[in-house]
Amino acid sequence: MQPNDDWLKYDETKAIKYIRNYIPQELQERISDNDIDTIIEMMYNFYEEKGILDEGSDDDIVDIDVDELLEHINKYPERKLLKHLTLDDIELIVQGELVYCESLDLQD
Repeated sequence: MQPNDDWLKYDETKAIKYIRNYIPQELQERISDNDIDTIIEMMYNFYEEKGILDEGSDDDIVDIDVDELLEHINKYPERKLLKHLTLDDIELIVQGELVYCESLDLQD
């Protein structure tokens, strides 16, 4: 992930559409765009806490520890809003978001 001006390419509406197309149909039917948006928000809170989005970061590329990210999401207070989703469901959404970032050259 490149923590610089490339983040300006990120479009949350397009990300939600991309993720919807990425995840299985069964999951698409059980979640709302708001659910996906909530997970994206939790992901970016994790990125901020880890300093991944800092403009002054010395690293051009940052590896995201998906297990650590999922653990963070599972402990986040907003997780209560997503109690209808399993951790596996959330992992699919997270993977979809990371693939979206790759499509924008934001993730390596």
